[in-house]
Amino acid sequence: MKEEYLNKIIEVLEKNSSEDDAYFEYTYDEETDENYLIKSNKEGIKMFALELLKVANNFNEFKQDDNKLQSIKLDAKDWFIGDEVMPTFIEPLFINRNEVVKPKHDQHSWKDNLIGFGIMAFLTLCVVSAIIGFITLIGMIL
Repeated sequence: MKEEYLNKIIEVLEKNSSEDDAYFEYTYDEETDENYLIKSNKEGIKMFALELLKVANNFNEFKQDDNKLQSIKLDAKDWFIGDEVMPTFIEPLFINRNEVVKPKHDQHSWKDNLIGFGIMAFLTLCVVSAIIGFITLIGMIL
């Protein structure tokens, strides 16, 4: 995305968003006891998007110098609420997604292959038995 277009989006969001009305909470889901969730109103989503766009706009300023990682602190104000799992920093990565995430290969165990082979063998046996039975029946009639 071009920098001037990104600046225009940031400018529009700053004009049309209200910190006073914004609510954005990142919290642990107590109902499922295993997930995290975001509770937010529309203004909170806009404010969070604005913070991320500001980071994206200034991302190249955080390049690593002498292999020292410089984390980016989110400038979250009172509208950003969270417990101990609240993300407040972004670790900049200057690499491609494919260099970080390894592609998932369809991994089939020998058990999966055995089940498929067993089903195919059973179906083949049924078809062959039906053909032999049909031929035997025709031979008895003639």
